[in-house]
Amino acid sequence: MVKSYGLFISLSAAFICLILIGIPTSLSSADDTQDYTKVPSSFDMRDLGISEVRNQMNLGTCWTFAACESLESYLFASGIEELNTELSEALLAYFTYNISTDPLGGTEGDSVTVYPNVFTRGGNDYATAFTLAKWSGLTYEETQGMLYSDITQYTTFSSDLTYSDQIAYLKSMEFLNITTDTDKIKERLMKGYAATCTFYMNPDLIGEVSGSDDRSYYCGNIEVANHEVTLVGWNDDYSASNFEETPAGDGAWLIKNSWGTGGIVGDGYMWISYYDVNFSDYVTFFQTVSVDTYDRNYQYDGGVSINNDVITSSGSMMSNIFTAQEFEDLKAIAMPWYMYKNMDYTISIYTDLTDSSDPTSGVLKSVTEGSVNGYGYYVLDLSQSVYLKDGEIFSVVVCLESQDGSDVSIGVDTDETAYNDDGTLDYICDTTALEGQSFIYTEEYGWIDISADGSSNVRLKAYTVDTDETTVITAGIIFAVLISLVIVGAVYTVFNKKLKVN
Repeated sequence: MVKSYGLFISLSAAFICLILIGIPTSLSSADDTQDYTKVPSSFDMRDLGISEVRNQMNLGTCWTFAACESLESYLFASGIEELNTELSEALLAYFTYNISTDPLGGTEGDSVTVYPNVFTRGGNDYATAFTLAKWSGLTYEETQGMLYSDITQYTTFSSDLTYSDQIAYLKSMEFLNITTDTDKIKERLMKGYAATCTFYMNPDLIGEVSGSDDRSYYCGNIEVANHEVTLVGWNDDYSASNFEETPAGDGAWLIKNSWGTGGIVGDGYMWISYYDVNFSDYVTFFQTVSVDTYDRNYQYDGGVSINNDVITSSGSMMSNIFTAQEFEDLKAIAMPWYMYKNMDYTISIYTDLTDSSDPTSGVLKSVTEGSVNGYGYYVLDLSQSVYLKDGEIFSVVVCLESQDGSDVSIGVDTDETAYNDDGTLDYICDTTALEGQSFIYTEEYGWIDISADGSSNVRLKAYTVDTDETTVITAGIIFAVLISLVIVGAVYTVFNKKLKVN
């Protein structure tokens, strides 16, 4: 859908237009500029500096320990925090499933109930990303007022802690394929960025390597992954003879476990054979930005549902309509992507909507184009920020196109009940939506208000920064005056030349 607008050519019209629109405050883009070079045959992140091995005890929180280790490594490598910054695995787990209304009120009515409880159920990297993208769950351990070792499966925390004392905000969660992205994974590890990874863990398969403190692990039988750890290194020449059962060849990944140290786990690190048939097809890297980067998070998706995304044709669109709560600049949007394929996106921002059922029925203020490669959760900077007035209605519209022309996936948060393999209840996600919030566009059906069902919202957020109203309007006036002077000068010059000729 393309809209065109005529240009104001009169001086007075241009003057009014510039005052109302204001002037964009920044230009930015999101891209991965890493320079990949030939990687060595081995690397151990402990040589760069790494936090101490921790112990999840008898709780099902390995996923939060892996995620926090990845986050801590990025905070340290990027200079945001010190080496042994200890994030709260307990609060990340707790507030993933104990949902409180966000500060702007967009997630009001959303709730999740897990069985038997939040500290024994387990989780995954998408659940982590959903929580972090809400600007929750990334806090120091001291924020919870106790050590992790003091909690039990019945521990509860005050909802006041949900959005308080955040250390940083999510920048991205990116899945990389262990086979096709091997060098890219290794390059990131060398930069000090740890990744999360999953595999099937059977303690009986842990081997003690003769003549060293190493622990090795190899499983040749296909099993269901049941444990998440942190990837911190590799050794292409790690001998196949070091494993209890001999794999097909040499080579191993180095992982950091969350079972403490001593006994069967040794120093808490373990070498997993390249040939382990249950080791992750994908590993996950988390990245963050400073909390000073944004001020407000406009969102509707407060739940953890992940099985109700909409599969639709390439070129389809999703949109959320929000109302600005201050004078602010819209800087970025955030969304998940559930398919392993290259995707092009176009982000369009509209204001002054004339039709509440059509997110594109307003004034087009900004267009940003780019691409992402595969599974993940992405915060995407706008190429041009958009000034929003207090109380102004605006829409975020994202068009998704797969580079191979195949179907695309649109993330949706909605009511969902999940069961375990044995038929027992796993979790209940109960979400609330209001008519006119979330839309999906397809060529066949046009714009569909999916929030009209009272429980469905697209997973699309908008991040803004506060802007002083007087500064923006003054800047607009100054710019308009400069344009006016240029026009007046040009008219005078032409008129003066005509006088001389005549």
